[in-house]
Amino acid sequence: MKSNISRVLIETIVRKTLTEIKDSPERSSRNLVDMALHFAKGRFQQHFLQMAQDTLRDENSPFYALIQDIVHSVDTERILTFGMNIGYNSCTRGADVIRSLEESNHFNIPWALALELDPAALPAQAEKYQTLLSQGKELGIYAWLLFSDPMPQAALFLAAQNPDCAFVLFCDPESITEALLDEAEPLYNLMFAVRRTDPEYTGRALDALRSRAFLYSVCYSYNSGNQDFITGGDCLSEAQIWHPAFTIFYPEPGCPLPVRHTITDYARSARLHPQFRTAPLELFSDMELIDSVISDDACSAGFDREGRLYTIHASGSSADCLLFRDTLSDILRRTFPKEVPVL
Repeated sequence: MKSNISRVLIETIVRKTLTEIKDSPERSSRNLVDMALHFAKGRFQQHFLQMAQDTLRDENSPFYALIQDIVHSVDTERILTFGMNIGYNSCTRGADVIRSLEESNHFNIPWALALELDPAALPAQAEKYQTLLSQGKELGIYAWLLFSDPMPQAALFLAAQNPDCAFVLFCDPESITEALLDEAEPLYNLMFAVRRTDPEYTGRALDALRSRAFLYSVCYSYNSGNQDFITGGDCLSEAQIWHPAFTIFYPEPGCPLPVRHTITDYARSARLHPQFRTAPLELFSDMELIDSVISDDACSAGFDREGRLYTIHASGSSADCLLFRDTLSDILRRTFPKEVPVL
């Protein structure tokens, strides 16, 4: 009951601030962050809000233009619902659950999980995936990354059945059709993440999302071949033309570890010293960064199309951990055990 009241109060304040930001993005954004930092108790909130406060001290920061662009072009209910599901359900209330369960049960719990879905098999597996999400919420997991190629609409039922969770749906630009957007229209807890392929197709897809006031980001895969394109600034310069909330970098299979470290360092530096009107993320390292702030030991994982668990930094997946056979807590207990303290 207390958490419901807290969410309603926070949601009321955020809704009011979103309206004010349209007229005065600098002052309203700083006031919101300052107020949130004053009341923040959790480690994640304090860490994130302190970083936001430092960034917004620069009145010429392009993030002000980004914020104003989002509040003017994205449906307010989408910003509010997705933001509250991430900021409150996942990184506040969910984070408290994660820390408590990790301490008492002695295994690590990732704050978010990736799901690679097989569209052809989903009708038969729908109940199992819904069970997985229910188990995830009991563990404090409210953030989900969905991969459902080549039919992203097959995954939309999860967002529809779990309005308290935040979903990021990864898809190719060719998948962004009017039929898909019609089906996604009522799902305010969803953000599209569109892969950058051919610039013309990518731009057309992102324009379609913008014209219908969806929340969206653009994704760039990387390897040693396009490392300089990213770190030299050409990538973010291109991305900001399409008005994405985030520009997400993710490594191609077999990408050398030094390249991954370079892109990670670049993304974090570009957030701290922004020059472009989009917020860069390195998908896997930033997932683990958030997890390391929420709990002591960082971990990140997902399930492949066969329901086998894989960890982000390990190659392959584990046949010993099947979501169609085992409970999520049993899978995480076996995969991410914590050392039991000696009394």
